[in-house]
Amino acid sequence: MTKTIEVWKEKGIYAARIPFLHVNTQAKTMKELKKNLIEAIEVAVEGFIELEKMQKKSSKAVAVAKN
Repeated sequence: MTKTIEVWKEKGIYAARIPFLHVNTQAKTMKELKKNLIEAIEVAVEGFIELEKMQKKSSKAVAVAKN
């Protein structure tokens, strides 16, 4: 599976976007941008994990309510 990371520089600021993860970040240097991207990806993944946990709890609650 291939996903795209868009990177560009505008007015002296590096920016990046990962549409698949709904991640955006920016920085003054490419090195800082890479660091920010890793952090943003970690936060996004943690959010997806929490969302999945909430959905499982919700599904269990609905199943109990139906019984």
